[in-house]
Amino acid sequence: MADLETYLGRFTAAHSDKPKFMAMAALCLQPYVDLQALVATFVDAFDLDQSVGAQLDVCGKWVGRSRLIEAPVRDPWFRFGDASRGLGRGIWKDKYSPGVSLNRLDDVVFRKLLRAKIAANNWDGTRAGAEAAIRAFIDQTDTNVWIDEAPDRRDALCVSGAWIPLLFAFMLEQNQIPVKRSAVQRRYYFVSVDRSPLFGFGVNNRFIGGLGSGAWGVSAKWLLDHAG
Repeated sequence: MADLETYLGRFTAAHSDKPKFMAMAALCLQPYVDLQALVATFVDAFDLDQSVGAQLDVCGKWVGRSRLIEAPVRDPWFRFGDASRGLGRGIWKDKYSPGVSLNRLDDVVFRKLLRAKIAANNWDGTRAGAEAAIRAFIDQTDTNVWIDEAPDRRDALCVSGAWIPLLFAFMLEQNQIPVKRSAVQRRYYFVSVDRSPLFGFGVNNRFIGGLGSGAWGVSAKWLLDHAG
């Protein structure tokens, strides 16, 4: 990138020895030099590995994801048969009662989501490709993530092992990482007991376990309301 002296050095001797002319030329050229310096910073400022804050939000617009995520609030509504939500403790729900909270992802988590969304944008339609895109976001080594495909145009996104953050579970259910084939109905199963395999028959490994080993697969909302 050229600096001011580079441009001033291109004036011929007929003008370069005129102080007032050169001062005027420097005054006119300096904004363009400053603009070049600013534009040169854009490469790093909007690089996914280095961008932060508002610049990362712009990257999100390019990729197609916002850092603002809606998630249900823990169910506080009045009900019979539940001491924690009974008379004097439960809140009476009406049509204006909020049911969700707006969560703002920090730069680290948002960057992981954008990487997963980029992988989803380039998804090849295979199960392996879908699992790789989700793994770009859920990268806990002690968490198992896989897609179980059925022959009746249904599949299930399963998460066992170590619990993932609840917000991450809601993001998966919201299809924030869109790797679901068209017309396929997807179910979501999150292990109900931390660091356990999902319950299933005929299999016994870190993904699925039988009686005495596996735990029920539940929704993210169930975990919000019941998991300690």
